[in-house]
Amino acid sequence: MVVRSVFRRYVMAVDRVERLLQKLTEALNAAGVEYAIVGGNAIAAWIATVDEAATQATKDVDVLIGRDDLARVTEALRPIDLVPVEVLGVTMFVDRRNPNP
Repeated sequence: MVVRSVFRRYVMAVDRVERLLQKLTEALNAAGVEYAIVGGNAIAAWIATVDEAATQATKDVDVLIGRDDLARVTEALRPIDLVPVEVLGVTMFVDRRNPNP
């Protein structure tokens, strides 16, 4: 059952991103930080309003925040094990246990 095993891994990956999105938005909301979900998740949410079968999964969560809120965001995301790293001048938050941007 190779197909079943591969499909299960795909479903688990999609579920991991959904859980991350939920934890991240809960943390930012609790901290009172204004943000916007952008990128693949925003596109998928919009496409789902038209044709849910046309949506595609993404492997990360893209969030737009104001630069002035970076310190507050860093503190808000620390309890969910997301830590900041800077790549080419862009701050990303990665899992502390697997810091792969």
